[in-house]
Amino acid sequence: MVRFGLVGVINTILDIGIYYNLTRQTEFFRGHILSAKILSFLVASGFSFLVNRWWTFDRRDKIKYLEIFKFYSTVGAGVFINVGVLYILSVRFHIFDLIAVLMSTILTFLWGFTFSKRWVFKFQDNLN
Repeated sequence: MVRFGLVGVINTILDIGIYYNLTRQTEFFRGHILSAKILSFLVASGFSFLVNRWWTFDRRDKIKYLEIFKFYSTVGAGVFINVGVLYILSVRFHIFDLIAVLMSTILTFLWGFTFSKRWVFKFQDNLN
């Protein structure tokens, strides 16, 4: 779980760093910040996929398309969980937004780790 968290921190720094450099260093992306965010997300999440697969969950076999689909399904669901929990806690229950962000981040982390370990990177040779 510590490795997963460390990869998540590095992934976040990478995502923000790429976004920042694209939008501050290139003329095109200054006017296209959503394109910069998509690109930074894809690069950072690709890094996260590869490093978590190899280092966190010790998967060294050939990458399967189903595994990539599972990874991005888990990541996508994590975004909805994160934003949904933040909305419910801050808007519905009037919890201070920074506390709600912390709580939603913890739940999203637990979601991501659990599904990565038990579904995305679980070794099932006959199913991949």
